[in-house]
Amino acid sequence: MSYGPPQPTRYHPVPPPPRQPRPRCRTGLVIGIVAAVVAVVVLGLGAAGVAAYVLTRQETAPTEPATDVALPSEADLLAAAKRYADAVNSGEEATAIALTCERSGGGLLWEEFGEENSTPGGSEYVLVTGAAEINGPRFEWPATVEIGFEGAGRLIPHPFDVRDGEWCVMF
Repeated sequence: MSYGPPQPTRYHPVPPPPRQPRPRCRTGLVIGIVAAVVAVVVLGLGAAGVAAYVLTRQETAPTEPATDVALPSEADLLAAAKRYADAVNSGEEATAIALTCERSGGGLLWEEFGEENSTPGGSEYVLVTGAAEINGPRFEWPATVEIGFEGAGRLIPHPFDVRDGEWCVMF
């Protein structure tokens, strides 16, 4: 016997109706197709650009130095290096500029030490030249001369090139 309102009888629950399949989202598919089309277009344009470059570029054969034109001698190279070192030591900017290949500045050694030498009292450093080596016109540095400080144990090779038939400081 139970007190209170009558309890409903328990029936087995009815299973829910079958779920309707969700409509497929095709956003991922659309993004994939767009990405593939963009990749093909970019690669196609890149390949077309490379093809256009290859077809339109002008072949330039390496220029061979004339056989009848000789490089200035090693003595000329050492003399040019000595003149440059002397110009830096004495603070003569115009001479240092004249001895550089580009003739737009006094070169690396001038920028580091020449301006200091052009002031009264000068610098305590004195540049000297050492051995020279001529590599030839096909090298990046056709010639080098060892330049360094007087009394220093080691001199550093400094590059020289030929302009207007004379040796000049590359930088």
